[in-house]
Amino acid sequence: MHSTFVPDGSDAVTQAQLDNPEDLWHLLRELQPGDGSPPPAVEIVNDDGASLVWANTKTGIVLMLAPDDSASYHAKSGGQPGVDEDKTVSFTYMGSFTEVPASCAISEASARLVVEAFFCGGSESAFRVADWESD
Repeated sequence: MHSTFVPDGSDAVTQAQLDNPEDLWHLLRELQPGDGSPPPAVEIVNDDGASLVWANTKTGIVLMLAPDDSASYHAKSGGQPGVDEDKTVSFTYMGSFTEVPASCAISEASARLVVEAFFCGGSESAFRVADWESD
């Protein structure tokens, strides 16, 4: 597996090899800006071409899953406590400011379970551990 992302202050897409979820957690720590703002979103691509995007927001984690070229999904919070679903959350994805409904942000613990499932069994496994909505 590998990841793609655009580091803060750069216009170039960067790739990094990911052999396990711990590699992703390490990468996210490295990308954390010193000013406390969220790091850029990271797209994880497996050998089958499926991708999972991890985006930190101030409210939670936004996950977007694309099992193939024809469909994409985002994880749903399902009424996560403390989330005002009428508001939006934002993050930087591939160098672009992105804003989505707050209902797309899930807890970090839930997001970590999805990543672990994606590493072990691809998009099929990721679909089993979270609620998803088609984009």
